[in-house]
Amino acid sequence: MANPNSQLLGQIAFNLLLMIVLVVLLVRVVGDLVAGNGSLGENLFLLVVVGIGLFIGGGFLMRLIRSAQGKK
Repeated sequence: MANPNSQLLGQIAFNLLLMIVLVVLLVRVVGDLVAGNGSLGENLFLLVVVGIGLFIGGGFLMRLIRSAQGKK
């Protein structure tokens, strides 16, 4: 069985990796919006989906960090 601290660090690392991927996707979508590439509706939909993903991921990451601080 894994150590609870290492399991928590694994969850935080995985969440950070997903958030980095979402930030890269966000930069690409905003770049497409500014350059006028692709469909405006599609780019706006992707922008909303990525924004919601970052909001949920950020909240989950904050909850993980707070729970880690509470266990100390």
